[in-house]
Amino acid sequence: MLEEVESISIDYFETNGFLVRKSGSLLGSRADRFFPSLVVRNLKEEELQEMMMFNFQWFSSDILKTKRAVVSVVGESLFAASGRALGQDKRLLQSIKKLITAKQSLKFPWEDPSLEEDFRGHHRLVILPLLPTVEPQYSQLCDILKSKGVVGVITFRTLLDNLIQQLEVLEEAKLTPRLKLLRILKQMELLKFPQLSLFEE
Repeated sequence: MLEEVESISIDYFETNGFLVRKSGSLLGSRADRFFPSLVVRNLKEEELQEMMMFNFQWFSSDILKTKRAVVSVVGESLFAASGRALGQDKRLLQSIKKLITAKQSLKFPWEDPSLEEDFRGHHRLVILPLLPTVEPQYSQLCDILKSKGVVGVITFRTLLDNLIQQLEVLEEAKLTPRLKLLRILKQMELLKFPQLSLFEE
C-alpha cells in the first residue's frame, strides 16, 4: 500500500508544479529508520512570499503557496483500513500515536541532527489518511505531531480530491497510469465529489 500512496503523492506534487525526489538519496543506508518521505520544491518559488502563515491542517491552496517542503507519509498500513475503522476518532488517534511515539517507531528525517542543514528552509509536513474530526482527539494528535517538529498535516483525501478535480484539464501525455485510471473512473461517473453527495438519492 505504501508504494501506491507514495506514487499518488508524487503525482499530486508534480501535477501542481513541484519538483519531487524521494528522501532516500539523502538518507542512504539509514532510509529504513525513517518514515518514507519526499522532498518537494515549487517551480514557482520565485513568485512566492518568503514567509507564509498556515493553519496546522493544510489544504491544496496552502501547499501551492509553499516554496520547499519535506513531506513524510505516516500510517501507510492505515490506508488499507476500512472506512468504518478510519472513521473512529479514538482508534485513529491511538493508531497514529503508536506509529509516531513507540520506542521502536520510525523517525521523521528532520529529527536527525545530521540532516538539519539539508532540510533548512523546508516546511516539515506529514500526509495522514485522515484526521480525527472531534475534540479532544484532533488537538491531541496535532500536539503529538507538533512535538515532533511537524508544521502541517495534509490528508490523503485532500491530495486525491485535488487530483480528481484536475483530471479534465491535464494533457494525456502528462497522465501517469494511476491518473489515467482515475480519469476513466471519473468519466464513467464512478467518482463523485463529496460536496455533491448531499443531493444523491
